[in-house]
Amino acid sequence: MSDLPKDAKRGRLGFLLGLLLIVGGAYLAIALPAQFAPSSYTLLGEDGVVEFLQLIFLVLSAALFFAAAPHAGRIKPIFQALGFGAVAGAIGEYAVPLEDLLSPMKTEWLLWPIFVVIAYLFFSDTKAFSRFWGYASRRPAAGFMFAGLIIAYVFVELFGSSWFWQKHLGTGFDPRIPKVVDAYLELLACYFIFVASIGFALPVTGRANVQKAREKA
Repeated sequence: MSDLPKDAKRGRLGFLLGLLLIVGGAYLAIALPAQFAPSSYTLLGEDGVVEFLQLIFLVLSAALFFAAAPHAGRIKPIFQALGFGAVAGAIGEYAVPLEDLLSPMKTEWLLWPIFVVIAYLFFSDTKAFSRFWGYASRRPAAGFMFAGLIIAYVFVELFGSSWFWQKHLGTGFDPRIPKVVDAYLELLACYFIFVASIGFALPVTGRANVQKAREKA
């Protein structure tokens, strides 16, 4: 007979199921695009399947942050800032098609106002940032967010560079390798950010629904 209380057992089962979904989802996010035949779909490039999935994950992340913001109470500005950050990431990922669509506009014209709004939301209420830091530090979602950002801004820059692969492969270097690695690492980063947005959004929306149920009772 187990000494663990029922709540602990349920928590452990929920953790294992969540871990399975996260690992399985990450695998599918990377493996699924490769199942498309190159003759039917372009895998890489601004109009490729991998880039499109990156865009989808970032748009969904932004939607989750914005949807959760009204329920986030005193940390609402930070949720809004994270939502705008995901929007900026989506614009950056789809910059070339956007510029073709909005010519002669440049994506920087869209990004700089968003960056100003993000900075305002983060620094206009320092107490909100402190509260969010406390909120995030108790949730695994923060780890996924940091992992996504580190992959996007550190590992992509290293493993997606030509000189790294030239240094290691020498005469066997294929210029397609860094492009493939760059695209799939960015996809993994976007998926981690999406997972983080779920982890941040669900607790505040769930708590808000419980509060509404109590008020109606």
